[in-house]
Amino acid sequence: MNKLGLSALVSAFALLSGCGGGSGSSGGSVNVPPTGSTPSPGGSSATIFQASGAGPLVAPIYFDANGNGVIDAGEPAAFTDATGAAGASVAGYLPNQNPPSGATMRLRTFGADSSTGFIVSELSAPRGATVVSPVTTIIDLAGDQTAVRRAFGMLSGPSAIRETTDLLSFAAAQRLNDPDSATAQDAARITAINFRIIALMQLLSRYQGDPVDVGSGAGPEGAQYIASVIQETGSADFSDAGFVLRTLQKGNAIFRYQPEQLDVAAEAFAKFMRSVPTSMSSLQEINGYHLAFRFFVLANIRSVYAGYPSPELARVRALTEADWRAAVARFADALRPVVGSRVYALPDYVELRGTRVLSPATLLRNDVSGFPYSVGGSGKTLTGVTVDPRFFGQVHARLEGGNIELYSSSSFNGYAYFDYTALSGGTETSARVYLQVRQP
Repeated sequence: MNKLGLSALVSAFALLSGCGGGSGSSGGSVNVPPTGSTPSPGGSSATIFQASGAGPLVAPIYFDANGNGVIDAGEPAAFTDATGAAGASVAGYLPNQNPPSGATMRLRTFGADSSTGFIVSELSAPRGATVVSPVTTIIDLAGDQTAVRRAFGMLSGPSAIRETTDLLSFAAAQRLNDPDSATAQDAARITAINFRIIALMQLLSRYQGDPVDVGSGAGPEGAQYIASVIQETGSADFSDAGFVLRTLQKGNAIFRYQPEQLDVAAEAFAKFMRSVPTSMSSLQEINGYHLAFRFFVLANIRSVYAGYPSPELARVRALTEADWRAAVARFADALRPVVGSRVYALPDYVELRGTRVLSPATLLRNDVSGFPYSVGGSGKTLTGVTVDPRFFGQVHARLEGGNIELYSSSSFNGYAYFDYTALSGGTETSARVYLQVRQP
């Protein structure tokens, strides 16, 4: 995950929690309405703002008056509720009001995605929007909603949506179960596009050295690369390795990977995207595809990035679309964290070759606690590990001397998992650790 994004998230939550729920924004305070409220200054009708990743975001929404990408004291801001909505005539600014001189008044957000529990960062929407999401971020950067709709195939074909559906005001994640079938269909198609954008933003993250289980979003540079290629080509076909390669090349001044590494990464990502449906209608479905991406696709791509020349290049290139579909099936029934609870743990990914000793911090550092949320191992204690019976004799995990000792039988290769429990402030939580076992 983009470390700047995570730092900004924690800082922003601290800022918002420290600023009261008053009725105005004078004196540098930030108005934070109670969860689910819809305040309306001066008696005008309230505006509801909504935030989405792939699912609804539990997050701060704020107007970036000076365009610096940070919540500054005095900038209008509010928390969303569990549905991703905020009563956001926040501190008195409505979308159609004139901003202060020189202000951008972009709508920005970053927070916990209800479909997966992971943090999605660095999303924005242009002035006048009431929804902020991955697709509004691309519109904000590309500067043309029609061009973005065309690039993502929303004008015709299997991803088409109605002409009357405004991407800057239609909250897709909140409309998946709409009683109107046409509305629900538009929501499912836009949700699938939001999922694709998040995945490619993560692949384009500047911080490729992070373990794949940490974070979910990426820095703003990923969205900028996507928007830039859309402006150049008019296309955003994520199942096309050529399109993916162009976005990777945009960031290669930072990464400095070899052309073959980029080619293999682009091919792998595009193969996976061909398995992603054009409509995603449930949060459980999103979670399964998300984990398949993080713990199979991204893990394999990062093995390609780890060194050059490398046998990983040929191995990953040889993976087929059937392998990607099998990965999706493997994670289809994975439990979703309860976003909004005081403490929740997130699944992890670990590669095991022979034996390995894990520090508890390795598993706890992406877990979430408190509200405003904090992310990290501080204040959490690992209390136990349990191997699923189906892997008895193949994978061994035990808590010993404060660490987790892992080893596998010499005859086992493939995926396995164990579960852990942890305590935070007297609250117990648990999560699954997915193991990729490869014999030395």
